[in-house]
Amino acid sequence: FPEEHRDILFFQRETGLRVSEVCALQIRDCDFPLSRVLIQRTYSGYDLIETTKGNREDWIPMSRFALEVARKNAKKRFGTDFLFINPSTGRGYKPAYLRDLWALYGIKGLKLYEATRHSTITDWSKNATAFQVKDLARHSDIRTSQKYVHNAMTDLRNVVNRDNVITIRSDKNPIEENAP
Repeated sequence: FPEEHRDILFFQRETGLRVSEVCALQIRDCDFPLSRVLIQRTYSGYDLIETTKGNREDWIPMSRFALEVARKNAKKRFGTDFLFINPSTGRGYKPAYLRDLWALYGIKGLKLYEATRHSTITDWSKNATAFQVKDLARHSDIRTSQKYVHNAMTDLRNVVNRDNVITIRSDKNPIEENAP
């Protein structure tokens, strides 16, 4: 993927934002001292909409890496400037442009949504409850989050079954062996 376009993808992968949400972020949405970002607008096609998919404003935490990427991209810019500037146009990114870039340079057979938001939520679900995933992903219905957590539970079965671990079990019962 072209290096000059990586920061927006890194940030999206870290935060689990939708493509249209990450493109709509402005400097004023970042609360750097508290390491969080306000999701309050999105794109609908090429139009910037001052509301999100769920018609809510949500603060979400930024990971250390997401914070570093945001600080780097916000340098010497303020307010309503877009957080991520497309070096090809000198303006904010549009969702269609990111999707086109992904189609050219991304992993074949994997959509941008799957590589970023879906993968991030899947990662979160391995270490979080469905309620935590719901809040981080801003799902309106807990059942959406439960699907991710259920899939993570399937992975946990492989851990507890441990078919590849040497067993300490014996055919003999140690209690019966030591009985008088």
